[in-house]
Amino acid sequence: MPKDTALFPDEEVSPLQWHGWLRDYCRRKPSKETLPPTRDRWLLSALVWSLFVAACLTPAYADELSASWEAPFTRPIRLGWVALLFGWVPPVCIPWFANACLLGGWIEYLAGRSRQAMWCGLIGLALGCTTFAFLRFIGELLIGYYLWLGSLAAFAIAAFRFHRTVSRHTAEIQADGR
Repeated sequence: MPKDTALFPDEEVSPLQWHGWLRDYCRRKPSKETLPPTRDRWLLSALVWSLFVAACLTPAYADELSASWEAPFTRPIRLGWVALLFGWVPPVCIPWFANACLLGGWIEYLAGRSRQAMWCGLIGLALGCTTFAFLRFIGELLIGYYLWLGSLAAFAIAAFRFHRTVSRHTAEIQADGR
């Protein structure tokens, strides 16, 4: 085999060189003049994550499937952190992916990527609302679920407002001809 072929290059190639789009995406930085103050983003992040932590510490649902034959009217109450740890198990895994959207959207939100944060927030909220389609598997929804849904809604609203602010400010800069 000839030296320095595409399959076996002589020099070390990093994974970021293999995927130019990933390298470009990771290096891309938003313009500082189009961003609202970061203090607002941190305050809204604190609100979202305090709701999320409260949801993890409060009862999220009463489990219908775990009721025993001896005590059919008593249902075990599951806390939110249990739903967070085991919610990825089918058949109710679709609403759980809202957590991944929330985390990914929050990272984009703090990085100043308003469009990606907005879409992650809206998709996460939609995934969180699919819980109502799985009520026969879950049982009764309790306060922890609604706090979790509130954290998703608060993030979606914050990301949407952030995107509108950035879009409006960018349009003003372009209109001024800077």
